[in-house]
Amino acid sequence: MMDPKQKIATQPMGGHNYQFIDSPSDMFLCRICHLPSREPHLSVCCGHTFCKTCVDGARSFGHFGRTVCPMCRSNEFATFLNKQTERAIKSLRVFCSNKDKGCEWQGEINNKLVHSCQFDYVKCTNYCGKMLRRRYLEYHIKSNCPRRKVECKYCYITGEIQLIEGQHKEKCPKMPLPCPNNCNAQDLLREDIANHRKACPCEGICCTNQCGKTVQRHNLSCHIQNECPHRKVDCQYCHITGEHQYIEHLHKGICPKFPLPCSNQCDIGKICREDMETHRSECALEIIRCEYHSIGCEDKIPRRDQEKHEKEKMKYHLFLTKCELTRTKVELHEQTAALSSKLENRIKELENQLEKKAGILEDVVFKRKHSFRWSNTLESNYNSMCRLRHAQIFQHENSSVIVKVPDYSKWKADNINWSSVFYRIRSLPYSAMFKLLVFPAGFGNGKGTHLSVKIEFTALSVIVSPFYNFGNFQVKLLNRISDTDHHTAQTGNVSTNNFATIPGCEIGEKYVWSSPWFVSNEVLYKPTATRWYLKDDYIYLQISNYS
Repeated sequence: MMDPKQKIATQPMGGHNYQFIDSPSDMFLCRICHLPSREPHLSVCCGHTFCKTCVDGARSFGHFGRTVCPMCRSNEFATFLNKQTERAIKSLRVFCSNKDKGCEWQGEINNKLVHSCQFDYVKCTNYCGKMLRRRYLEYHIKSNCPRRKVECKYCYITGEIQLIEGQHKEKCPKMPLPCPNNCNAQDLLREDIANHRKACPCEGICCTNQCGKTVQRHNLSCHIQNECPHRKVDCQYCHITGEHQYIEHLHKGICPKFPLPCSNQCDIGKICREDMETHRSECALEIIRCEYHSIGCEDKIPRRDQEKHEKEKMKYHLFLTKCELTRTKVELHEQTAALSSKLENRIKELENQLEKKAGILEDVVFKRKHSFRWSNTLESNYNSMCRLRHAQIFQHENSSVIVKVPDYSKWKADNINWSSVFYRIRSLPYSAMFKLLVFPAGFGNGKGTHLSVKIEFTALSVIVSPFYNFGNFQVKLLNRISDTDHHTAQTGNVSTNNFATIPGCEIGEKYVWSSPWFVSNEVLYKPTATRWYLKDDYIYLQISNYS
């Protein structure tokens, strides 16, 4: 509930304080404020008139809640609203309170409340915070108020003037502006400036040669042709093409056609750099060494004075030549002596080596002579040694050798047997070898009807026991058109027990396994759809050794 003191403070205090046209009657005056009563209340005790606010104020300041009449001092102070008196007071005519300021309004107090005096101070309706007379409010709102509504004259958007003139003016897309590059284009819309700058002749753009310089667009072609350090130019001397800064700074120092004066300052003028060395080799002013420099003359003279120098120093040059000849003769004698000594020592070393190798050769010849008894002639022993020297190593376990017998018909017609080289059986604990002999015309019971083969075994080392075990051998006539249907013959376990025993086995003793009926000529010369042994006048034989 509102405090009575606060309620009184919010209401107009006292009576109507106006300038009346006619003086009001005393019966309308409040006995407390002495003004025509506002909401007049009539006292019950004494019949006097009071303003409502004056009565409330008197009651609020009473002692111990008791209020006495301000006029008759009665303790039973009671009042009531006098409607008749109120109507009479409100019908009184008054002047405007701003009469002294120029307002000419006149009227009843009832109409005073609805009178909008043009001289009253009011707040701006745009809430700008300014107080001004009502008569100036309309002009203020239209012309001076910082929060008045205006329309952008370029894009026609509506807003407060301080926004339109401030932030919006800096961003308005329709606002005309000059070109930022100060070209001849004027009144460009802000929204069109970006497109204009793409073609603006005064826009700064980077050089297309990537030299790092920014130039105006209309000067770009001139810059690229005449100013850019990266522009392509031709050397005026050798006509090589390159960047301007390279041609002007680096290439001139190495250009082979660049004209240079002679370093000796001769009268020939300027010559190309590539011809400078040739010129210096002929220049008369070139400083050269004396021709006798190699033998001691240290003089350096111009080339044109060389003949004169030789004439003047002839005796000195002859003396140097004599000294050089003497020194050369001494060195030649010393080198000859040293070479002779080295040659004698080398001859002695070779003689010693020859003697050692001659002794070794005698031992080898002796052993070969006793090892091979197949022939007593020197040529036979030589051929056997050659075959042994080029023999292939034959492995013992699951190994084989394939030999080719060419010109088969010739061997058969001449009735000559064909033999392979010796193959060494390396897996045996002693040294043994074998070779294959082929008889195209056959031998023994197979002569003329069969192809016959022999395997000849030879022991090359002396062992205590006369027993030699050469292992199992298999001979295949290979099928030329398939990997099957090979013609095979097996020897079984080949050892000295299979042959005639010779007491006291010696080096070079031979043992032979033979097969006179190895394959018939009918099978050999008549190929079938699955086998073909003799093809293109040669055959293949495979000899295998296994445990």
